[in-house]
Amino acid sequence: MTRPPRRRAPAFIVVLVVLAFLAACAEKPLRVPDPMVPVTPRASVAMVDEEPPSAPREFRAVWIASVANIDWPSRRDLAVAEQRAEMIAILDRAKAMNLNAIVLQVRPSMDALYSSALEPWSEYLTGEQGRAPQPWYDPLATWIEEAHRRAIEVHAWFNPYRARHTSAKGPEAPSHIANTHRGIVKSYGSFLWMDPGEPAAAQRTLDVVRDVVRRYDIDGVHIDDYFYPYPVTPPGALPGTPEIDFPDEPSWRTYVAGGGRLARADWRRRNVNQLVERMHKEVHGEKRWVRFGISPFGLPRPDRRPPGIAGFSQYDKLYADVELWVERCWLDYLSPQLYWPIAQAPQAFGVLLDYWVGANTCGRGMYPGLFTSRINETPQSWSVAEILDQVEAIRRRPGSQGHVHFSMAALSQNRSGIADALASQRYATPALIPASPWIDAEAPGAPDVAVGRGPGGGATIELTPAAGKAAARFAIWARAGGAWRFHVVPASQRRVEIAGGDGAAIDRIVISAVDRLGNESRRVGLAMPFSASEVEASIVPVARWGGTPADASKAKRHKITHITLHHQGETYPRGRDPKEYLRSLQEWSRRDKGWIDIPYHYVIDLDGRIYAGRDIEYAGDTNTEYDPIGHALVEVVGNFEEVEPNAAQLAAVVRVMSWLAVRHGVNERAIATHRDFSTQTACPGRNLYRYIENGWIRERVRENLARWQP
Repeated sequence: MTRPPRRRAPAFIVVLVVLAFLAACAEKPLRVPDPMVPVTPRASVAMVDEEPPSAPREFRAVWIASVANIDWPSRRDLAVAEQRAEMIAILDRAKAMNLNAIVLQVRPSMDALYSSALEPWSEYLTGEQGRAPQPWYDPLATWIEEAHRRAIEVHAWFNPYRARHTSAKGPEAPSHIANTHRGIVKSYGSFLWMDPGEPAAAQRTLDVVRDVVRRYDIDGVHIDDYFYPYPVTPPGALPGTPEIDFPDEPSWRTYVAGGGRLARADWRRRNVNQLVERMHKEVHGEKRWVRFGISPFGLPRPDRRPPGIAGFSQYDKLYADVELWVERCWLDYLSPQLYWPIAQAPQAFGVLLDYWVGANTCGRGMYPGLFTSRINETPQSWSVAEILDQVEAIRRRPGSQGHVHFSMAALSQNRSGIADALASQRYATPALIPASPWIDAEAPGAPDVAVGRGPGGGATIELTPAAGKAAARFAIWARAGGAWRFHVVPASQRRVEIAGGDGAAIDRIVISAVDRLGNESRRVGLAMPFSASEVEASIVPVARWGGTPADASKAKRHKITHITLHHQGETYPRGRDPKEYLRSLQEWSRRDKGWIDIPYHYVIDLDGRIYAGRDIEYAGDTNTEYDPIGHALVEVVGNFEEVEPNAAQLAAVVRVMSWLAVRHGVNERAIATHRDFSTQTACPGRNLYRYIENGWIRERVRENLARWQP
């Protein structure tokens, strides 16, 4: 979007405004503080050493489905090099979008996309179930290594009961459960399914999950909405034909013969409940920090639905009692699949979101699933705005802390620009994962940090993690031009290069360590070192703000003996262009005052940028009685009788004064203010003056001069 052209004020208004600037700086009566009472800034030194805001936190994840080669690998006949190239491309896209987690399907049908002694290699990986990749590699281990290198979590996604998908083409391997435990595998429609009523079925899934948790450095275990299978009807059946019941008669009879008294539907729900409860317990028993998440179908059980909500009942058809799992705290996060648009009343996105947030009485993570792949080339395609609006709707609910996109294909293909829109409009800043204090709330130690100046005003950071609890990543805030930018890097990265921002040099770095459960250490804040030459190079010259040369015939040459601080004298609007201000000030000072140039040698704007004004070789002009010969005049925009100088402005004052002291062979004792030489002014305003009076600016300049000595 382009701004409309700025209208210039009439000349007489510009004159009155600039006169007000200088009058405010020059004619207010001097108020001398009591010398026995130390004057301390209201924010103390913390204004320059200000803390950035809290780190953004949001679970930003995407499902990467391997079944039917939906996302990865894209084909079952890809060479290993092609598989790895796709993997890297997916992770690079996720990193560029500021996603912080992937949910990777590692067990689509009682098979494995990793090295397993329990289940055969997946045909979706190599084209033949049971055949290992050649040349050999371990896909899951590689995904974890590459994702963690990018500060992205890996949650391993398991299908708990499915034994064969309709997209499978080859036969099951001899080691597949359909061949080794035929009695617990049932044919249902075009699928093979383990019978949840068989204790051996649950035990196999638990053994597989524990094996992965034990051997791989995953961040989470994730199961989807497939418990008992979605019901099917007979082929060619007319509408209204009864569904085929799941063929679990042998396990049901065994239960009844053993004295079981539950109704069949309740028994089926009990089978699933027991698996969920045990999986939550056993995952944490292996590794306490690995989180357990579930992504169920998104509609509530019928007897608890909000008014107007209608549709499929997973409680009655899949035998998934999700509300019970949430109430009993058998999970660490819930990702209900809210795969409907905001305006679809029977499954209204916002109503369902509010329901699940309200049901989350244990306060676990709430990360709804979004149907991002519904953006496609069909007439029924969703708009990009639908997904963007759903992300915003989730953010407006205090009880929801993130979301998961289904699936990666839509983002990899950037369908209708969805990946670009998310990156620029919703994920412009990285985010940390939300914390999980019910698992562990202990923070890691703060890192040791050393900073150095990088090219172009950037920063080079050396990081050493503290002893004790391990960090997973570092959260880094960098301030440039008064604006903070947030970065997240893995804790394995000990050297970090950060560029400056919009031509402004980084002046402060604040860093914390974050463990894999999101616990954040205390912050370590450091002012960036800088040199006199860097300050000089950062000053905006007169030619760049459109000034004209000074009238040398009226100039008074001088040698600098003082560095004197002024303020502009009027509240300075955030949207005002400092270049326009300097041009109008120069025009007024020459035409109305007859001065050779603007009064000040250097002017500091709201973002801490330093602009060259009057040539330092020529003395300045003031409206008050003191003689400015010998003074390097520094002005800061703003009325500091009423407002506080911001951190970027104070940092710039220290920088330009340090540089002036080096350039002109003076020390910090040469620093004063307009009011110290005139009884006719309160300039530079009480809120800026206190930084001179309490010695803060002089001390910072002294430190720089000591560091710059050869």
